[in-house]
Amino acid sequence: MIAELRPALNKIVRLFAMIVGSIEKDTTGYNNLKMSFLLEPFVPKNITEEINQIVQVKNAGLTSVQTATGEIYFNNPREYERIKQEAKEFEVREETETVPEIVDPLTNKKIDNNLVKKK
Repeated sequence: MIAELRPALNKIVRLFAMIVGSIEKDTTGYNNLKMSFLLEPFVPKNITEEINQIVQVKNAGLTSVQTATGEIYFNNPREYERIKQEAKEFEVREETETVPEIVDPLTNKKIDNNLVKKK
């Protein structure tokens, strides 16, 4: 159907350019504009779905954390630096964290702390 209407719609677009050009006193400029009657529909984005896809790609090892954080448009530009800083702080906290002694309440004997996993 669009193929049948294409010539008529192209004439309407050219007519529009001529009218606006004469009103704006720039007929040559408006006649040389590249305009089309076709419209690209606006499709709203589902941000949750986009983020899930970014996370899946990151978890599959197909992209880096830095690239993944950059793909989320509302992230702070320095988000990757914040992530690295938090990871360093977590490592320091893990290294300084001590495992408390575990005592069996029935026998009053210490239980081996090696059973508790620590990095």
